[in-house]
Amino acid sequence: MSRFHPTVPSSSAAAPASPAQSDALDALRRELVEEGSFFGDLWEVVQRRRSLIGLVAVATFLMVGFVTFTTPPVYTASTLMLIESTTPQIVNIEGVLGESLGAGDHDFYETQYEILASRSVAALVIRETGLTEQELPGGHSPLGFVRSLVVGEESEEEVGNTPYLERGVPSELIDAYLDNLDVSPVKKSRLARLEFSALDPETAARIANAHAQAYIDQGMNLRRDASAIARDFLEVRLTELKERLETSETALNDYRRREGILALDTKENLVVEQLAELHSQLTQSEGERITLESQYRAVKQRSYASLPEVQHSELIRTLKEQLAGFEAEQAYLAAQFKPGRGPQSELAQIAARIEQTRGRIAQETNSIVEGIESAYLVAKAREDDLRKRVEQQKTAALALKDASVEYAILAREADTNRELYESVLQRMKEIGVTSQLHASNVFVIDEAHPPRAPSAPNKKQALALALVLGLVGGLGIAYGVEQLDNTVRTASELESLLEVPCLASVPDFQRLAPPDRARGDRRARKALAKLEPGAISVAPDATAQGASAAFDSYRAIRTGILLSRAGEAPRTILFTSASRGEGKTATVLNTAMAFAQMGGRVLVIDADLRRPSCHRILGVEPGAGLTEVLTGHADAEPLIQETKTPLFFLPAGNSPPNPTELLGSDTMHETLLDVRTRYQYVLIDAPPILNISDAVVLSTLVDGVVMVVDQANTPKALVREAHSKLVFARAPLLGTVFNRADPRAVSYDPYTAEASA
Repeated sequence: MSRFHPTVPSSSAAAPASPAQSDALDALRRELVEEGSFFGDLWEVVQRRRSLIGLVAVATFLMVGFVTFTTPPVYTASTLMLIESTTPQIVNIEGVLGESLGAGDHDFYETQYEILASRSVAALVIRETGLTEQELPGGHSPLGFVRSLVVGEESEEEVGNTPYLERGVPSELIDAYLDNLDVSPVKKSRLARLEFSALDPETAARIANAHAQAYIDQGMNLRRDASAIARDFLEVRLTELKERLETSETALNDYRRREGILALDTKENLVVEQLAELHSQLTQSEGERITLESQYRAVKQRSYASLPEVQHSELIRTLKEQLAGFEAEQAYLAAQFKPGRGPQSELAQIAARIEQTRGRIAQETNSIVEGIESAYLVAKAREDDLRKRVEQQKTAALALKDASVEYAILAREADTNRELYESVLQRMKEIGVTSQLHASNVFVIDEAHPPRAPSAPNKKQALALALVLGLVGGLGIAYGVEQLDNTVRTASELESLLEVPCLASVPDFQRLAPPDRARGDRRARKALAKLEPGAISVAPDATAQGASAAFDSYRAIRTGILLSRAGEAPRTILFTSASRGEGKTATVLNTAMAFAQMGGRVLVIDADLRRPSCHRILGVEPGAGLTEVLTGHADAEPLIQETKTPLFFLPAGNSPPNPTELLGSDTMHETLLDVRTRYQYVLIDAPPILNISDAVVLSTLVDGVVMVVDQANTPKALVREAHSKLVFARAPLLGTVFNRADPRAVSYDPYTAEASA
C-alpha cells in the first residue's frame, strides 16, 4: 500500500489552511471513507479498533526494543575468494575428479556454494579452531535462550545418525555456526564472498579465514582421496587384466601351433589364389572337353567326313587328289580300250593304285578318329580331375575361413586385453603423478580483517521496522477481530443486511467527549450522566450545548419518519427492537421530543405491559394506564398525563396476565383511532420482537414501525429473525435506527449538530 507524505512548507507550518486547501482535504477524506470502498472499510476498522491496533503496535515495539537493546553487538568479517572451474594444469594429465565444462559451469558453482556452507566444513572449522557457542551470536540473547529450551540436548540416536565428519561437534553448535555464516556469489564473476558473524571482531576474522582455508583443504583432500581410491582400484584391475592378457595370448599361440598358422593373411591369400587358378584350368579343360565331345559324337555316328581334322588334313586331301587322278586315268584307259583288248596290265596297275590310295585314306581317317577318341577321353579325365581338385581347394578355403574366425576372436581378445592393460597402467602412472600435486582451483583474494564497527543490531532500523510491523500486525488482528464480530458494525451494513433504509445513526453518547471542556459545561455532562446508555435527557436542562448537539441525531429520525412515504406522514409510530437493552425506550422519548419541537401535540404510549420503563425516565409516577383502558376499566383520556416536557404520556398501567391478547384486541385498535384524533403524533414504546408476540401484533395496528438495532450487542442473526417476523406480519416497516453507534464511525460533529439545531 502506498503511503501519502504531505509536504508542508516551513514558512506556513503553523498557519491555518486556506479554504481551497480545506476543501481539497475534505474531498480527499470523503473519497477515502466513501461508503463501500476498501479504504472506507479500512478506515472504519481503524477507528473502531484503534486501541487494539495501538496496543499491538506498542507491544511489538517494546518487545523488539527489549530484544534489540539486550542483544550483544555482532561483528561481521568477510573474505573474498576466486573459484575457478578447473585446477591449474601443471601437467597435461586429467585428474580423477571431472572438471566443469561449458553449460555445466552454473551447476559447478552452485555445488561449490553449497559445499562452502556445508555442515562438514563447519564441523572441520569448529574442531580446528576450538570455537564455542559462547563466542557466537544468539547464545546470550533472549531468542537464543528460547531456542535452547525448544531444541534441547542432542539425543544418543541423533549422535549415531551424525555423519563422521560432524562427530565430536554438537549439532546445535553447527546449526549456530551456519546461522552466522553467509556465502554470496558476486554477480557476473567467479568470485564468492564469505561472511562470518561473531561477538568478537577478532574471532569473526579468524573464523572467516579458517573457513576459507578449510574449504580449500577439503577440496584438495577430496581430490587426493579420490586419487588414492582410484589408484587402489586400478591396481586390483591391473592384476586382473594382466592375468587375462596372459591367458588370451597363450590360447592364441596354442591355436596357431595346432592349426599351423604362422601368418594368417599370407596363407589365406595363397589358398585363394590356388583356388582361382584351379577354377581357370577347370574352365579351360571344360571347354576343350565340350569341343572334343562334339567330334566324338560324330565319330560314334561314323560321320568321319564331317570331322574338322579329316576335312583339314593335308595328307587326306593329297590322297584324295591322287585317287581322283587315278580314277580319271582309269576311266580314260577304259574308254580307249575295249575289254579284252589293249594293255590290260596298265589298267590293272591303275586299279591297284586306286585301291592302295583308298586304303591309305581309310587308314589316315581311322588314325584321326582314334586320336579324337583318345583326346576326348583324356580331356574328360582331366576335367574330372580338375573338378575334384577345385572341390578340395574349396574345402581347404572354407576350413581356413573357419580357422580365421576363431583365430580372429582369439587375436581380438588378446589385443583388447593388451590395450586395457596398457591403458590402466598408463592411467595409474598418471594418477600417481597427480596425487603428488598440491594445486587448488580456489584462491583467497582478500583475507578477512577484524571489523571496526558492529554489523548488528541496527537499532534504528529495528525499531522503525518494529513500529511498522506492529501497526501492520495490529491492523491485521483488528481486521480479524472484525471478521469474527457477528454484530452489525455500520449503518450501511445494516441496510445491506435487511434491505431496509436506516433512518439515522445515533452515537453512543457515553463515548462522546464533553462538548465544551473549556467552558466547563457541567450541567450538560450531569444531564448525560443521569441517563441510560444511548438516552438524551428530556428535562429542560437538556437544552445545554452538549445535549442539544447530540439531540440532532433524533431530529434525523424525525425527518426520516416524515419522509418515509408519499402523501400524509405516518402519525402512529411503533418503536421496537429485536431484544431487550437496545435503547428502544430512549429512542422513543427523544424522537417524541424531536416531534414536539415542531409545535404539535405528541403522545407517548408505553405499550410494554410486561416491563414498562418510560415513566422512570419521564419522572412520572406509575399508575393506571393502557392496561386499564384495554380491559375496559377506564377511558384513555383521563389517564393521559402531562409531563415536565412538551410530551403527553399514557403509562402502561398494571401488568396483565395476557398482554398479547390485549394489545391485539379491537379495543387497542379503537384506542389508537381515538388518540389519533386528539394528538398529531402518537409514538408507542413496544416490547422486543423476539420471544414474545406483543410487538408483532401491535405492528399491524399502526401507520409505521421503526426497529431499533444496537450496534454493539445485537447479533446479526437476531436482527434478521426480528425483521423476518415483521415482514411475515406485513408490518409497515419505515426503517431502522442504528443505535449506540461509534461516534467516530458516524463522523459525528458536535459543531455541525449545534448549527443544525
